[in-house]
Amino acid sequence: MKRVFALLIALVLVTTACASNSGDMDGVPEGVEATALSGPMAPNAEGIIDIVERFFYLQFRELEFNQEAFLGQTIRYEGMFNTEFWVHGDAGGEYIHHVYRLTEPCCSPSEFVGLELYLGDFEAPEYNDWVQVTGVLDQIEDGGWFFLILRVTDLVVLEERGLEYINPGF
Repeated sequence: MKRVFALLIALVLVTTACASNSGDMDGVPEGVEATALSGPMAPNAEGIIDIVERFFYLQFRELEFNQEAFLGQTIRYEGMFNTEFWVHGDAGGEYIHHVYRLTEPCCSPSEFVGLELYLGDFEAPEYNDWVQVTGVLDQIEDGGWFFLILRVTDLVVLEERGLEYINPGF
């Protein structure tokens, strides 16, 4: 009898939870299809997708998993600037620029979260400068691998630093 009663309570809870999720779910009105460009990934009034400190890790994972939806979109975020020399075997190498943050180390080393930048006519800031970068998300192919890059349209060195280590949210 106790099992039947527990099963009935579970059924009522599931039914109630499903009914309460109809209509306005996560800020998407009924009848409107949620897309990758909705919620925190929706462009602001300027047409820019702002990657914010609180959701930094999750928003970058969204960019990574739904690349096609975001290619060509304007992205803006803050982080640490870095330049490194990438060696291409006997063909020489090139300087690669990034703006990134690190995940808080827990059970494994910190994870690099950010994008490679194509600076165009912008001058590279100093190593570890805290910057705000804005650019158009693009994709390049190198040796059969595809990488997301940001073609910079604005790059500003900021005085006030944000969080260098972010929580991955899980």
